[in-house]
This record gives sequence, structure tokens and C-alpha cells, in this order.
Amino acid sequence: MPKAPRTQDEVQEIRNRILDEAIYLITEKGFNNLSMRSIASRVNMTAANIYNYYKNKDELYLDIQTRGFEQLYDYLQQALDDNPDPHAGIPAVMRAYLDFGISFPSLYEIMFILNTPKYADYQNTSLEPDAYVEKETAMKAARLLVEAITGIPPEVSRVETGEAFALMTQVWTALHGIVSLYNSRVLQEVEADTEAFINRCINTYSRFFVLDTGV
Repeated sequence: MPKAPRTQDEVQEIRNRILDEAIYLITEKGFNNLSMRSIASRVNMTAANIYNYYKNKDELYLDIQTRGFEQLYDYLQQALDDNPDPHAGIPAVMRAYLDFGISFPSLYEIMFILNTPKYADYQNTSLEPDAYVEKETAMKAARLLVEAITGIPPEVSRVETGEAFALMTQVWTALHGIVSLYNSRVLQEVEADTEAFINRCINTYSRFFVLDTGV
């Protein structure tokens, strides 16, 4: 009797397992040493069978990136939805970014730290459309933050016209530094109370955008 085809949920579960193992292998061995065969062995599949889910490691990698930025966007959007007032919303979205980076350290490392392929590397290839989707998903998160900053009422905003993106990028680099130091456990070595330190940083960075945050 022929084997029944997998349901969509079963296919998605397998794809998720493949992605999880790929994330592990990229962070442990680097993207250049990633192979479909090595992933297949970790999910107990044949090398041939794994190609039923991803045609190559680059397509798989772009799926990791796209899903990661979708998840980050959801974290940031939820923080803004829950805190519509800018006095609470700006600190909340910073906290959401930190929570994402600390909660998913391996995924964060692939998205923001490792020297992995970027959109320009896929231009004029068959994967350019997938890479474009990945880049646009990442930029959607950035645009969300810029919109939140430019939407701060003028009477409480510190941001000059046209400065929102540059200021957002500056604060992002600071938050990225906190995530990197926390995930490497360096921050815990130099700060006995890391939570209090993070709260102070959020309070300070919030003042770049909003007057009298009250954090």
C-alpha cells in the first residue's frame, strides 16, 4: 500500500527541524562549512531526501534569516501595540529587541554577528528574489522603529526632522552591544546586577528620543 503523503503540518515540522539543526551547525562550524549532508545526518534523513525541502544550503539560510526577522518584527510590533504612549513604547521596544537577542542567541548570532551572505551576494543569481524578501523583511523591522520615532508627539520628542533613521541606528548599535556582551557572558562578569544595568541603559537611550520618560 502506498505511503500516505505527509500533511502540511508534518512537512512544516520537518522544515523546522532542518532549520534548527542548520542554525546549530552555522553557529558551530560557520556558514562556509555548512552542507546539506551534515544537516541531513542530524535530522536522520538521507542527503537526497533533504532536497525535497530545500534545494540548497543558501535557500535554507535565507529562510532562517527571513523567519528570524519576521520573529523580531513581531516582538517589536507587540511591544508598540502594548505600549502606545511613547513614554512607555520607546523603552518597551528596546526591551523587546534585547529580549529577542537574549532569548535566541544562536539565531541572533546568524542574523547580526556572523559573516554570512548578504543580499548583494545573491544579486544576479536564481536566489535573488528570496534574498530580496529576506532583506525587505529585515528592513520592515527597521522601518517600524523609524515610524515609531517619527510618530512621537512634537511636544515630547527630542528628534530633529530627518534624524530618525540615523538616531535609531546609533541606539541599535548600543543595544546590539548589550546583547553581544550578555550572550558571551562578558556582561555578567563586569556587572553584578545585569538587569539593573540594562534598565539604566534603556532609560538613558530613551532620553535620546522622548522628554521625561519616567522609566
